[in-house]
Amino acid sequence: MVPLITRSALGALDAHRFLMRAALAATASFAWVFALEYLYALYGNLPDAFVHVILLYELTQVITILVTPYSARQLSHGVRARMMAGVLVCVLALVIFGAALGGVLNGILGLLFFAIFIGVYRAFYWTPYSLERKYELGGTDIPQEIFLAAMPIIAGYTLLNGYLGAMMLLFAGAVILIASLAPLVRVPEMYERFSWGYGETFGELFEPKYNSFVEPSFVEGLQGAALLLLWPLSVFVIVGLSYKLLGLVLSATLLLAILLRSRGRRFLKDKDFLHATVAATSWILRIAVATPVSAVFVAAYAAPTDTSADFLTLEQTADNGTYIDEYTVLKEIAQGFGRISMCIVATVCISVFSLPVGLGISFALAGAASMVGFLHAKRTEHL
Repeated sequence: MVPLITRSALGALDAHRFLMRAALAATASFAWVFALEYLYALYGNLPDAFVHVILLYELTQVITILVTPYSARQLSHGVRARMMAGVLVCVLALVIFGAALGGVLNGILGLLFFAIFIGVYRAFYWTPYSLERKYELGGTDIPQEIFLAAMPIIAGYTLLNGYLGAMMLLFAGAVILIASLAPLVRVPEMYERFSWGYGETFGELFEPKYNSFVEPSFVEGLQGAALLLLWPLSVFVIVGLSYKLLGLVLSATLLLAILLRSRGRRFLKDKDFLHATVAATSWILRIAVATPVSAVFVAAYAAPTDTSADFLTLEQTADNGTYIDEYTVLKEIAQGFGRISMCIVATVCISVFSLPVGLGISFALAGAASMVGFLHAKRTEHL
């Protein structure tokens, strides 16, 4: 049951979410880029570095899948408390990784702990509170969204000092996350009941009666790994391993999403075949991207079909942002399996063929997944 939330508490929740999103918009994609650059320097081979980063991301998804049923059971003791625990785990992940990049800790161990703790964070941080604003782009949220869209380019300019800049960026993100806990304390606690046992949850995942939402979630996970991991890493290589240009491309992508998403969706409304075609071909076009300008162009083209309004936040979200139940947990686990599947495909293809071919096949798979997901959603609407 969702508690009634006062205007003051809603403002506190908005403040927490804003700080949370700001910290992750500045650090989320860059963290995996730091991992790529560190491993590239270690192995001296870019494809090998890519494969190892993908394996680390895969480890994150495995941890999330394994911990999610447990975290769902713990929601009966308070959702807000689990959110706060998730934030603290995320802080620990950033601090450990930053210390590793700064030479304070062993680099490989720092990467492993970062991947593990980010997986735990994802499993524990849910957003089930009923909000008057769901962070859809529009209305009074536009100034806030523009500020958040600028975070990657701001981060990019702070990284001109190499690993020292990377360490400071991760530490700064950790400080902002800690600050986000202060307003969260003013949000009323709520409690959710999750009736399945740990092993039972995984058994139910493969029950045919849940296929109608497990399968689309798996497909969404395929696209998610491509969008959150493979694409930013690809752009980093395209821009010549430049943090500044990567931040510029990511910020331009987010700004274009703000400007074009709602207009594009209105244009594509009731044009199902065109919508599905744009969704699929936006991934195919990524295969041909070779310059920062073309990367931004593809992002503009994909904006109307992008279903993630907050793709840099990396959290688990309850159904409609209002409650958590057994179905929600199955969806999150299915998404995790989808991300792992994309990682396996990318790892095999890069290892067997080459980095460009492996990424091209992965983006083609994401395009096929977007087409399948869209057509499945339309078919479900007509049932």
